[in-house]
Amino acid sequence: FAELRRVNLASSSHEPVQRADWDIVYSYFSHNGKYRVAGINEDGSTKVKLFDAASGAEQPLPALPAGEIRGVTIARSEKRLAFYLNGDRQPNDLYVLELGGTAKQLTQSLNPAIDPADLVDSSVVRFASFDQMQVPNILWKPHQASASNKAPALVWVHGGPGGQTTRGHSPFIQYLASHGYVVLGINNRGSSGYGKTFFAADDGKHGREPLWDTIEAKKYLQSLDYVDGERIGIIGGSYGGYMVL
Repeated sequence: FAELRRVNLASSSHEPVQRADWDIVYSYFSHNGKYRVAGINEDGSTKVKLFDAASGAEQPLPALPAGEIRGVTIARSEKRLAFYLNGDRQPNDLYVLELGGTAKQLTQSLNPAIDPADLVDSSVVRFASFDQMQVPNILWKPHQASASNKAPALVWVHGGPGGQTTRGHSPFIQYLASHGYVVLGINNRGSSGYGKTFFAADDGKHGREPLWDTIEAKKYLQSLDYVDGERIGIIGGSYGGYMVL
């Protein structure tokens, strides 16, 4: 893990060193140890990187449609890999890739009755909570929402309590967005994916500071010119249901 941290810091040395926005998810080697795959939770998305294990050099992956690579499997020959691609407008679809070549899509999982153009892309937004702690969120905005056509909104609270709302295909949230709801998936303090300090910030405080973050999420939604500030609800299951209650 120390080596993984070193490699990833080196690979992004042109950017400010900020570690509060990602967590290591996994790292493993190919069958004969030629390659190392690393998955990093970076601001609500899993970024997959492929490295030459001997040199530590990052190996380029092909340009793909919008989304994130999941479930990478490298063949025993170490010449081919398979993975799933998942995006806001695309459920998991299986791809194969000859290393150095182009990726080939093998499945088409989205129901053909659904036009991907009707789905919405998520975005990462942040607001300063009651104590100025920056709280990250995933936001889904309906196509028709505008300052002249204000939409109702929902604060979406994940379970856990140490879970995380991430980007990627969510049939239920897409359903809500297609029916005109702005959805703000709050990753209140205590959520995973943003480092140990943020993860531990709700220890012994459930129902207090994380709930106050959620109240601030409502205020954030009220600040958006395309949200109807009088029609904001809250939704969640498991720990999120506790927060709703």
